[in-house]
Amino acid sequence: MVAGRTVYDRMVGMIDYLMKERYNEQYGLLYGAMTADWGDVQPNDDFGCDMNELSDPAIDVYDNAMFIIALDFMQEMTADNVDKTRWKELRQHIAANTRKHLWDEQRQKFIPHIYLEKSPIPEGFNELDVHYHGGTAIAIEAGLLSPEEIAVVNAQMLENVRKPYIYQNGGDWTWFGGRMIQQLIANGMVKEAYEEVRPMIDRVIKNQGFYEWYGKGGVPSGSGHFKGSAGVLAKAIEMFNQWSEENK
Repeated sequence: MVAGRTVYDRMVGMIDYLMKERYNEQYGLLYGAMTADWGDVQPNDDFGCDMNELSDPAIDVYDNAMFIIALDFMQEMTADNVDKTRWKELRQHIAANTRKHLWDEQRQKFIPHIYLEKSPIPEGFNELDVHYHGGTAIAIEAGLLSPEEIAVVNAQMLENVRKPYIYQNGGDWTWFGGRMIQQLIANGMVKEAYEEVRPMIDRVIKNQGFYEWYGKGGVPSGSGHFKGSAGVLAKAIEMFNQWSEENK
């Protein structure tokens, strides 16, 4: 109990808020503000962590995949069959609409955004060419891709890594690369996971730190004590160890 309400009841309130304030009826999905730099830069605002009158409302796979994962946990947290059914049906609804509206079958990748009003993307820039690594990794965690599709998007990511980048969010972020490793292990692609995690672990040892991100040529950048990097690698190693124990 927290201030007279259980944690579970407060989480129900969070979902009620999202369905009331951040649910788009046309697409049957959650929306938020279009941002870059995770969630801290909007096109028309000086800083832009909060959704406001300058925001461009947009639907993306990251938000909805996170919602699906939360709904899975909500089913586990309650013994009430009515609640279980509510979360299960809502999960199926969000998952089906995510696939319907955000998965690009032809390109075999998730589109970055659906804009509910005007698009802030400048003319001449094709946003459909952008590969949405973070959202894709979370979509896999949410169970939205088949094994064949996981193999395809992983190959796309490896190809992206080989291409130039200079801006920090186009760099190599272990924070999300490690999440992709976890999902490769979880989906039976252990060989690929091992091959792709080795450079991440090797550079931690070489640089004696968990750097936020790496620039072109493997240049360590940002904080050298980034807990997000340490956490995802530690969890990946735990998953490798568990797989090893189960497959002796």
